[in-house]
Amino acid sequence: FTTLQDALPGISLIGEFETPILLSAMSTKDEDEVERIRRMGQKTIEVVDMVADFLTSRV
Repeated sequence: FTTLQDALPGISLIGEFETPILLSAMSTKDEDEVERIRRMGQKTIEVVDMVADFLTSRV
């Protein structure tokens, strides 16, 4: 933790000691929202793959 904090002097790192905020957010999702998130994740992967292919084809 301190090594990371030292490497990023302009950023404050805060630990979570109780229920992590992401875990709380995940527990409030309904099935439709989870499916939308999954589809967006898949689309993101596809776009990243296309960008990587484009960039490597230009070298």
